[in-house]
Amino acid sequence: MSRAPIIRLLRRPEWYSAMYSLAAHESHLALEPIDKDRHKEVLSRARGHALLLAWGCAAQIEWGTAADLKKLQRLEELDLKLFPGTELPSVATPPEAARVARLQVHERYSVRRSRKVNKRRGLRRSREVPEARDPLGDFLKRTVEPSALLLLAGIDAECGAKLVCDQSEGLRRVVLLKKLEEAATGKTLQPDALVATALASKDLDSRARYNLACYYARTATEHPARLERARTTLTGVMLSTHGAEHRALSAWAWKDPGLRPAITDWKDAEEVLGPRPAAVAAAPADPPDLERIAAIGGYAAALADTGIHTPETLSRALRTPGSAKSLVEQLDIDQAMVRLWIDLLELMKIEGIGPAQLNLLEASGVTSLSRLVRETPERLHRRLVQVNRARQLVHAVPSLATLAEWQAQVSEA
Repeated sequence: MSRAPIIRLLRRPEWYSAMYSLAAHESHLALEPIDKDRHKEVLSRARGHALLLAWGCAAQIEWGTAADLKKLQRLEELDLKLFPGTELPSVATPPEAARVARLQVHERYSVRRSRKVNKRRGLRRSREVPEARDPLGDFLKRTVEPSALLLLAGIDAECGAKLVCDQSEGLRRVVLLKKLEEAATGKTLQPDALVATALASKDLDSRARYNLACYYARTATEHPARLERARTTLTGVMLSTHGAEHRALSAWAWKDPGLRPAITDWKDAEEVLGPRPAAVAAAPADPPDLERIAAIGGYAAALADTGIHTPETLSRALRTPGSAKSLVEQLDIDQAMVRLWIDLLELMKIEGIGPAQLNLLEASGVTSLSRLVRETPERLHRRLVQVNRARQLVHAVPSLATLAEWQAQVSEA
């Protein structure tokens, strides 16, 4: 029986955080010096993930908790258009979900659906008492949606989309959803229209305004005046932040390839951002392991606040039922999600399985040691090849001999 988590589609912030981290990391990689074919491939993946994220934000804000099944189906359709060839693994219903129906789709798009349905409207009846305030909606409007649109605008500008004079009005959200769906078929978006839409939210937080500075810097080659606008925007961001947030933005700005055109030769850079770190000239390092694990990356910042920075410290924190329960309460997450983490961390103890290999296994439906040993190496290898061809999660798919060795390590343990 599957122990995979039931993720309430688009209703929890970690989905958005994980998707943004993925798209931003790929977008930054495309700005580094890599060969032409690799650049095109990475930029295409970054665009696909940013587009999915932007559509998910707009759909959740526009429709709220209604039409969950419609949102799920549309999101999956977009995913298959952007990343064709991925075989979505069938996921068995976990014991704790015995009283709800489960859609048999890729785990990161799975939702709970009550059997009680309003037959006239076809919408799920929520048993939850609605809150007077919508913290997820605020988070999406102020941070994630504008950041996703700005990231997507920068990517499309780099792909050759024509930049026009800045637009004063953004797109209505229903129009935005339609244009994002059209973009999944290869149609280019208008970058400045996306920027105007992002700026339509007057109460952007510091992270969204930081991404606006990145967009201006990224498009300054075609519009040199935007270089100064990027610096002015970044200065405003740094002046409005304090403490840990200010230090984090400062450290990242020095190494952010998207801001590089604005920071290079900027005489006020150190006055605005603080002293230039000695290691900035070095090549950018890979993100920490926890951030690179797809199922955990969205929680990496929250885990860091509790003193958990590595897979080893997370394993220790989940060692006993009491400590696992405490973490569930601290992070406000489902127990099923923590059980998935425990299983994935057990997989990482196998020699040869790092974050990239773990993400490939998880995307292929292998989320525990028991699932790994149940597969034949030949069948699992075929599925890994198919998933990696669409997602490009690893440079080289584990060989049949490697898969057999992994299974042998589990049997010997």
